[in-house]
Amino acid sequence: MNDTKSTDTKKQTESALAALFTALTQPLTKNHSDLIFTVEHLGKSSFVNVRQVHADDYGQLVGTAGVTINAFKTLIAALGVRYERRGVYTLNKNLVGIEGERAKFRANPDFDSEPLRALLGAVLTLYFSTSNVIAENKGDATVLSAKVSKTEPMCAYQYEISDALGTIFRAIGKAQGRNEVFVELNAA
Repeated sequence: MNDTKSTDTKKQTESALAALFTALTQPLTKNHSDLIFTVEHLGKSSFVNVRQVHADDYGQLVGTAGVTINAFKTLIAALGVRYERRGVYTLNKNLVGIEGERAKFRANPDFDSEPLRALLGAVLTLYFSTSNVIAENKGDATVLSAKVSKTEPMCAYQYEISDALGTIFRAIGKAQGRNEVFVELNAA
């Protein structure tokens, strides 16, 4: 019986980690088909191992001074906690393709915040039972805000999750031509 529960937890964790990583890397990377990752289990730990990434996308997954990679580590660790496992993120520098010239940032005047709002809502359902997200555009910035219940088990991690999502959504926003994207996660 205990082995069945352990197997079910591993499958749930694997599914949630794969969904989280895929959802957040697709809008962040240009060559998503070159991104190969696995979710593996060892003891009470679940590992998201990035095996291969396109040379143009490696910097997007690391971020300036490693802020994006640290945000992924935080989100994966928090999701592991939800399933009573240790979530670990590793990024191997196994690059494919040829790195092109880095394009300069260009603001997208027709930016639509609805896909980001929907993405944040989908990601939040991996952590919390409710995910009502509101998007508000102010000039060249977008604010995505959501409320979670104080009774949620993961509410204790709301600030860490909010900060990590803010980092990744800023990177996604930049990749899509938005100057600034903020994520606000509030407990009510």
